[in-house]
This record gives sequence, structure tokens and C-alpha cells, in this order.
Amino acid sequence: MPAISVRDIEVKDDATCLCSDLVAGTHGRGFWILDDVTPLRQAAEAAAAKNAYLFKPAIGIRIRFGTNDPPRGRRNC
Repeated sequence: MPAISVRDIEVKDDATCLCSDLVAGTHGRGFWILDDVTPLRQAAEAAAAKNAYLFKPAIGIRIRFGTNDPPRGRRNC
């Protein structure tokens, strides 16, 4: 992001993806989006930790493609 005047700033929390995005609007009609700022919310705890700090990872989603394919040897007629 260039050094420019930021007029509007908002943290958008989205419950569907369990993530937060930082949205900044500039005076020159531009906007910037920083995806998933959830690690920044843990930064204070990480700075206060005397030993190594492990950040809590986001929830993983596993998707399998092609699970509804017809069995081998069968043709669609």
C-alpha cells in the first residue's frame, strides 16, 4: 500500500469463512483489502510470551473432487 491518506478503515468479520479482512479506503477512491488478519489478533500474546509462541492455525477444510464419477468400465449410453 503506498503512503496515502486513508479515510475509511474497517475490519470485516465473516462467520461463513471464519476469517477477518481489513478493508481500507483511500481519499483517491482506491481501496485495499488485507486478507485474514486473525494472526494479527494474536500478536499481543506472542509479544508478551517469554518463550516461543505458537499461533493458533485456521480451521482446515478438506475437499475431494471427483467422488461422484461412474465406476470404471461403465459407459453413459
